Amino acid sequence: MEEANILYKYERAAWMGTDMTLEDRTLRYEFRRYIVYEENDSIFFIALNSDDLCISTYVFYDDFTFPTRFDEVRRKLNSTEKNILKVRNKILEEIVDNEYEIEFYDDFTPNFILLPYINGYKMYMIMGTSKRNVIPFGNDYIFFADEKGRIESYRQFHKTLISTETEDDDGNKIASMTHSHLEAEPFITATDICTFRLYADIYELEAFSVYSTALSLYFKYNYETNTISIEKKTE
Repeated sequence: MEEANILYKYERAAWMGTDMTLEDRTLRYEFRRYIVYEENDSIFFIALNSDDLCISTYVFYDDFTFPTRFDEVRRKLNSTEKNILKVRNKILEEIVDNEYEIEFYDDFTPNFILLPYINGYKMYMIMGTSKRNVIPFGNDYIFFADEKGRIESYRQFHKTLISTETEDDDGNKIASMTHSHLEAEPFITATDICTFRLYADIYELEAFSVYSTALSLYFKYNYETNTISIEKKTE
């Protein structure tokens, strides 16, 4: 759960920071990309222009609907931020240049989350979508890199995109949803939980579950309590 929680915080901060930057009439024309990192238990979203200068900073603590601090001080990146940007760029460059057999789909875009890791970094790739009433599970990866951003290994969690509807054919909200994992991935993943939480915020969803074919168990995630329960498959 700890990994799922930090993934959610990083990506939620990225969503909120991006939206607020684009809503600013001045910043929207300069905004090109961003970095996100954690410092002193707070999540920092740094908006960058084409010269990779900071044009705005959003800081989130425990409320990810609105920043605890915001400023539009224009400045050069500090040493920590420069390194994060450099590593992020290197990993993305290697993902593009190497053959990882990643599939991309219309109306679905990859979102990359960089986290510090033992002697280096790890970068998650989860999917986002512009489609309404859809949760983009699946097509998710983790890349492990050294301190310079050179990819050393990677892992794919789901073999394909799992586009999951949040409403039935009559327009009624689906309270709970399920997808299954093959034997190679026997447990619910941090990417599953992070993705669900991001879209549960939007569509007021309550729960989802993952069926493990390897263990014949259901891993059920509850949004309100942010907990996982395990149930046996009924015959």
